[in-house]
Formats: sequence, C-alpha cells, structure tokens
Amino acid sequence: MIGILGAYGDIGLNVIRTLKKLGITEIKGCGRDVSKVSEKVKAEFPFVSWQNVDVSSREQLRSFAKDCDVVVNCTPSYHMSGIIAGNMAGCGCKYIDAGFSEEFYDIPDNSGDTLIFAAGSTPGLSMMLCRYLAKNFVRTDSIRYIFGALDVFSYGAARDYIEGIGSRDNVPLLAYKKGVKAAMAAKRQLQAEVPMFPRRVELCPFSDTETDLIMKYTGAQEGVFYIALDGKFLTGELNKIRMKYDQSPEEAVSDLMKVSRLEMTDKSGYIRFLIEAAGETENGDESMTLYFMNESSSELTGSVAACTAYLAHEGRMAAGVYPCACAENFEEITNLLLKVCSDAVFQVIPGKADSLLESCEGEI
Repeated sequence: MIGILGAYGDIGLNVIRTLKKLGITEIKGCGRDVSKVSEKVKAEFPFVSWQNVDVSSREQLRSFAKDCDVVVNCTPSYHMSGIIAGNMAGCGCKYIDAGFSEEFYDIPDNSGDTLIFAAGSTPGLSMMLCRYLAKNFVRTDSIRYIFGALDVFSYGAARDYIEGIGSRDNVPLLAYKKGVKAAMAAKRQLQAEVPMFPRRVELCPFSDTETDLIMKYTGAQEGVFYIALDGKFLTGELNKIRMKYDQSPEEAVSDLMKVSRLEMTDKSGYIRFLIEAAGETENGDESMTLYFMNESSSELTGSVAACTAYLAHEGRMAAGVYPCACAENFEEITNLLLKVCSDAVFQVIPGKADSLLESCEGEI
C-alpha cells in the first residue's frame, strides 16, 4: 500500500497518475477535507480510498501510515514538511517528500528509516540530470546549468521553484571557481538567446544547497547556475518575491502563484533544463550537453516523487535520510522517469550548448 498526503492537489494527483502507469493501484489518499475530491477525480481513480487526515497531528499521521509500506508527502505547506517528516520517523514505513525543508537535515539518521526528501523537479531532478551527464566523463571540470519554467504554478510547484532560487543560502551572482564559491563572479544576462527556450530570457545566476551538492557529486571545479526568467511579470516581480521569502515563505509562494497566472494569459507552459559539462572522457577532452523538456511543472514534480516511491515500494531505495538526487541509484530513478513521462524530450549530445542554437531554430 502506498499512502499519499495531500493527494487531491495537483502534485498529489500526478503522483497517483504516475503510480497507475507503473502498475500500482493499491493506494490511499488523504487531505484535510476529502469531500473536496471531485467526482471526476473519483471516476479517474476508482481504486483510491480517501480519508480525512490532519497532517499536523502526529497521531492521525501515524494511524494513516500504519498499513502503508510507503508514504508520499505532497502537502502544500512548506513550513510543515520538516514536522511531518519528524512525525513519520520510526513509524515503520518508507517516507518520500516531494518538497524540501532545512529541517530534514536535523532528523537523526540512525533508526534504519528510509526518509527521502527533495524528490521533485527542482530540487531533485535538477541534480540527477547533472549527475547523469557527469557519468559520461572520467573527470568533470565544469558545469553550466540553466533552468527555466513557465506555468500556472500550483502551490507545490511554486514552492519548489522559489526554494531553488530564494532560500536563505542562495548567494546571488555566485559562481564556483577552482572548487570554491566566488561571490560576484557571474553576471546577470539580459535578453539571452538560449537553446531549447521559446523566447529570449533573462539569466540570473544563483546558488543554494543543491548546487553545492552538484559540485560535490560531479567533482567539477568550475560551475555556474542560472535560472531563466521568461516574461515581463515574472522578471519584474521575482526579486521582490525572493526578498520576501526568508521572512514570509507562504506569502512569497502565494505571490509567485499570482504572477504565474498573469504571465500565462498569452503563453504556453514549459519546464526546461539545459546543462553543459566539460572534462575528460575516454576520447580526450570534450564538452557535452544535456537537455530535458516537459510541459508541466506539477506533472514533472509528481512523476519524480512517484518514481522514487515506486522504487522504494520495490525495495530499491537505500535506508537513510537523504535528498533524492543523492541516491546511489539516481540513474534508475531518471530512467524510470523518462519511461513514464512520454511527452518529455531528453537527449545528451556532444558539444557545447550553443551548438544547438542553429539546429533548434524555428522548432519551438
């Protein structure tokens, strides 16, 4: 049995859809008020049993989880993630969280639990794709990473997006030089033409806990990470939202959701990763580029969480408390994701990212 917290939100429903594709139909879902589950959703998922659960209650959480071998948290409340994880520790089931909270690092890793967090698009898939590309190298010297998303964000997707760029450990304009952080070493780029993106974007350098882990796990000595801002509303408001995030994360996420709705009035949604790496391969010094494209942030986040939950259900995720992208079998998660995301476009090609500009001109 797989249990899903926050099951009738956008991300939770996408977790169920993906698990169904993987042949898992022994599922129960919960929320604060399951009377809000529409008849359409019930008809789509007749195999799901629904029950009311207050996730702030340790007793109700553990009662819900008692007959589950895996529980997936898709609840939209950022400040509750660490509390929920702490309440689930030691309950006897494996726990997957699509989101991230610094409080996860405070949970003791000594009980034999499997508690995996940041199992979403970013953080999560973002680092797995960097590791996937770096596996092609004997030695990875440098990473250049660009992430962009345009969507009517659900709460969970907006939280993931802003956590990637607005967390308190983010240092603007930072790059990694000779293996150490160098402030003011990267520049914001206006009206940048980026392969696989539908329009010119603004590239904003950023860093956070996950970029530190990417540098550590790939072994790269040089690195720069950008978020691509697309559209006048998002570009104009994001700095204000970032400044608000440390003091009022819930309000900042709500603001981003409103801005995304304005931005999408005349545009189609997308999520894009473009990652370029250079280093030594078996054939000598080379550059390679990976790109990943999908059309929905909440769909992708739900699919990553579901693939991780499926592998945990199958006994293929190691015990411990760790971010999803740090799993030893990250390639298995990535390959399973590519299998279930039939609309996604994924490729690794030789050469630098800019070589794609001519080949993709007019395609998007």
